[in-house]
Amino acid sequence: MEKIASAHAATAVPESVFQQPPLLNPFVVELPGELHIRRPEDWKFWFTRCVRYRVISGLQKQDGETQVNTVIYATGRESEDVLASLRLTDAQKRDYDAASRAFTKHVVLRMNVMYDRDKFNKRMQEAPETVDTFVTDLY
Repeated sequence: MEKIASAHAATAVPESVFQQPPLLNPFVVELPGELHIRRPEDWKFWFTRCVRYRVISGLQKQDGETQVNTVIYATGRESEDVLASLRLTDAQKRDYDAASRAFTKHVVLRMNVMYDRDKFNKRMQEAPETVDTFVTDLY
């Protein structure tokens, strides 16, 4: 019986092993909602929420690949297609700053095209305006 007790004492695990490690972030924060690429006017608001999420959740302390994957997952399926269509190297797809710049450029360009198209479609020639002035203003 003594041999068993002494063997057990030698293999005793310190109490500190059973303590949970400190949490990286004690807050539980939801991912920013899905981004609808077809509504680029929401981009600025969504991107601001994403930046806040990265800070609050501790995501910004993770490697770039984890950050990119988390953000793409949060934005939804359309973002997967956009990321695949962007001309990024594999290294850029794992770099949060490079991927977010390319994504922003894509969304803002789409927003500008939509704005210009809307402006073009709504533009009407004014009564005193010449045809040349009207056409020049369209372009």
